[in-house]
Amino acid sequence: MSVRVIFSAALCLVLAFSALALAVEKEADTPFCRIFDTGTPARETPTAEAVARRDGWKRIAENTLTHEFAGDAALVNDKLTALITTRLGYVHVYSKTADGLRWRASMSIHRPRDWDGYVNLEPRSFKIVENTPGAVMLQPTFVIDPEAVVRLRLTTGEAMLEVQPQQGVGAVTVRSLARHTLVPEFFADDLVITPPPSPRCALLPVEAQCMHLVDGGDAVVVFAFQASPPFAYARRYGVEAQDGSLAFSEVLKGKSLWLAFLEEKGIWHSRAAGAKDDWKPPFPAKWRCSVAGNDGLAVSYDYEKGPPAGVALPDGPTIIYPIDRTKATPLTTILPIDVMRNTLGVGPCQYVLQAEGLASEANPTPEQVSHWVEQQFKRKKEKAARDEIKDRLAQMVDHVARIQARIGQYGGSAKQLRTLCQKHAGDEGAARCLAILDHLDQAAAMKDEATDAPKAVKQLADGIVALIGKDNALAECEKLGERIRAIGSAQDAALARCRLHVRRLRAECASRPSSALSKELQPLADQILQKK
Repeated sequence: MSVRVIFSAALCLVLAFSALALAVEKEADTPFCRIFDTGTPARETPTAEAVARRDGWKRIAENTLTHEFAGDAALVNDKLTALITTRLGYVHVYSKTADGLRWRASMSIHRPRDWDGYVNLEPRSFKIVENTPGAVMLQPTFVIDPEAVVRLRLTTGEAMLEVQPQQGVGAVTVRSLARHTLVPEFFADDLVITPPPSPRCALLPVEAQCMHLVDGGDAVVVFAFQASPPFAYARRYGVEAQDGSLAFSEVLKGKSLWLAFLEEKGIWHSRAAGAKDDWKPPFPAKWRCSVAGNDGLAVSYDYEKGPPAGVALPDGPTIIYPIDRTKATPLTTILPIDVMRNTLGVGPCQYVLQAEGLASEANPTPEQVSHWVEQQFKRKKEKAARDEIKDRLAQMVDHVARIQARIGQYGGSAKQLRTLCQKHAGDEGAARCLAILDHLDQAAAMKDEATDAPKAVKQLADGIVALIGKDNALAECEKLGERIRAIGSAQDAALARCRLHVRRLRAECASRPSSALSKELQPLADQILQKK
């Protein structure tokens, strides 16, 4: 063979590999959604490297809905690969990081609970429901219950897997290499759970979200719920801390669950109890500190403001993470409140108001109204807007009164619940429930101006109206607005804490459904949460 022939063959090989490399690089940089047939079912959990190579995988042509799968199915976009396995019965999720693809979580799907507990649903085949450049969706057919329906969906450009339970699905379990499970409370205190080894578990009074903190500070797995799950818990799936954690959650028919994967160097940080370090936020955001207590209830505060004055900090570890963005947060960085807005369509304030039946089309919150009024003074339009200013301030005062009444309902309910717990003082859960009720009493008892919030806000609102037409009134308007916002923030925190503690009671009852106390207490807790 001549040198020219050898050189030509080598050149062709180089060009072929170059074209392949360019195609892979282009795919990595371009948003897309695809479905793949792996060709053969996996016998063990595939490594991230094997999934990245896609050896033997066949891409299903766009808009094709009738493919017969020979192997497992994979939903792939520019952020995630969700591998749905038949022999293993899991959905393995791999996330794109700066260092390549990483396994982040595995999910199993269960039938509704019966005498045999929660039985895993193992896929045997797949139906393609959606297959476009913007979104892909599969519906597995299960071995033991062909009538069960759940759909899995990815959309272009988002690191979120949507799980849609339709019928015959009762719960999901998500496993990851997490040391801590965190339930974020955007206006109240977080719950920070270090799950105990199996078979013991820690209850999760989840409403909108819970999070697994993984990869030593570089990733967060967020579970977002369209509806508050009836029962959820966390535990380790091994005996060693490094074995990771699982989160179990019941699901409701027709209500989606999302798994979101937040990838960012230093996105969370942990500090041992009592320890100090020189850690600084790696990127601009609203960073939150949560110091865990023995019962999981943390003391949470803004990182920049520091711990609240006069509040004793628990002796557990401190978790620091970015809960929301600032104007300087990189656009490509996704945070927990972004996940809430992208999945539920609302932010935390609107979510709480909707959950409590206090939302309206205008939502005249102290935050929103006071800022709007200040803008009128700043633009020197307050005279022309006099009537609208008075109307909006009146709506705000009414809103504050309704919030205060709802907090009062929680406080009144605490007395009824306490009497019931004392009636069942011999129940093993009575002491824990009474401790939770102590927290509920504290949350419902507001302090300072917020004690009679409607009266205080009405006086401040009247003060703002009196400034209309006066010279140099902006500074005084801003001072009054700041006091109004402080009262609103105190109300937000009190309402969120009240709701949290009643959810904790409900979770305590759900963990022991056969006890006499739980049978009486749980329906009352449900009524309190649903009362509008």
